[in-house]
Amino acid sequence: MADLSTQAILLAFDKLGEHEPLPAEVVAAELDADEAAVVDRLAELEREDVLARAEDDGDTYWWAKLGPQLDPELAEELGSEPDGETYTLEEVRKRIE
Repeated sequence: MADLSTQAILLAFDKLGEHEPLPAEVVAAELDADEAAVVDRLAELEREDVLARAEDDGDTYWWAKLGPQLDPELAEELGSEPDGETYTLEEVRKRIE
């Protein structure tokens, strides 16, 4: 059974992000899941304000309003800074390479 957790769906949107917004069929293919089940899950996440959608000529497109959670191992490596220090995308990429 395919993983349709919030994290799995957000990771799919993150991976395919340059192609956002996405139709459910693309998300389903990425997750190797049944499209109808993915549509139901996307609608649920929209109600939870995690995703948004728009319709164009009868087609529905979805996009993530949030990013996936940071991998716990990477979070530990980066450390937690109480002063709110942030890292650029380039800094994060260098640390995970």
